[in-house]
Amino acid sequence: MLETLDRVPWADLHHAFGPAVDIPAIVRGAAGGDARALDSLFENIWHQGTVYEATPHVVPFLLELLAAPQANGSKLLVLLRLIGTGRSERWCESSAEAVACGADRYLELLNSPDQEVRTSAARTLSTCVRRASELAPRLVEHITSERDELVRAALVFACGNLGVVSAAAMESWLRDEHPAPRVAAAVVAARREGDCPAAVVRALLDDAPQAIGALDALDVAGSAGTPLKFVIQTVLSVAARLELAFDLLAAWLRHPNIDARRGAASTAEHMLHRYRTAPERLVPILAAFLEDSDPNVRYWAAYQLAACGRSARAAADALWAVVERGPLRLNEPSALALLALAKIHDPRAMRVAAERLTSFSP
Repeated sequence: MLETLDRVPWADLHHAFGPAVDIPAIVRGAAGGDARALDSLFENIWHQGTVYEATPHVVPFLLELLAAPQANGSKLLVLLRLIGTGRSERWCESSAEAVACGADRYLELLNSPDQEVRTSAARTLSTCVRRASELAPRLVEHITSERDELVRAALVFACGNLGVVSAAAMESWLRDEHPAPRVAAAVVAARREGDCPAAVVRALLDDAPQAIGALDALDVAGSAGTPLKFVIQTVLSVAARLELAFDLLAAWLRHPNIDARRGAASTAEHMLHRYRTAPERLVPILAAFLEDSDPNVRYWAAYQLAACGRSARAAADALWAVVERGPLRLNEPSALALLALAKIHDPRAMRVAAERLTSFSP
């Protein structure tokens, strides 16, 4: 193992912090299970989404480390996946190709007794688009035999990312006994043009809130930040899906799961910034949640209403009720409600503001 590591001209290659002369020592440390060494690789050959000149030269050694008993296989797979989707002006193509060369090894790791390793292997396989036609049938076989719902969901996402999914397989995944694989299948289906089948809509409406933890564990949200925002963005990636996006948001805001309501309330911001008609549509939905039992949901409802401009007039009385309950402190729902009222020139807000200003002594 690592027999050719010192033959690479590392001094002539660069990573995020300069010449890659430190790579041999770091790779050997990672092989021995040194967590700090592995963390260093996340910083220098993949840094905040960017890959570098040295990155594709390091990848073959990372593939070797997957067989090292002391190395952190799951974390190595995460690094390989990130490299496979990294960005760069010059090195992303060669880095992605280097990662794809490990596809056979990732397939082997789908048989690992370690659930975390199997999940990470599936996620890394999702980047190997160059071998999509070859890999997809193998992944479908593993979905059929895999007993862990999180791994099945990761495999479904991988099939979707590779772009090779049959209608029969999709129907089967949407009938999975657990919500996470059903949501994964629904997200994959929602990326396709045309109307969403009823089973897809049902999974997005009912199962997505239950699968928030699984989607977080799979790290599928990416730049979306949160799982529900990721689902909304997926739905909106296809034209003529705006109505479905509003339906999802309204349903999630009514969900008994607090995490679902919190996620939906914060996701509304994406809709407000993107669609001209969103404020008018969202105001009555958000107004209802100024009375939510969860303070975080109340905060986000008031925060979003403050961004709705004149459309917030329809919720003026509900906003005033929040102001009256107080206290008027920074980042409290009452203060945000007052801001929303001030933006629509509500006289009640003006009166409160005047009283506050006159209460200050010079």
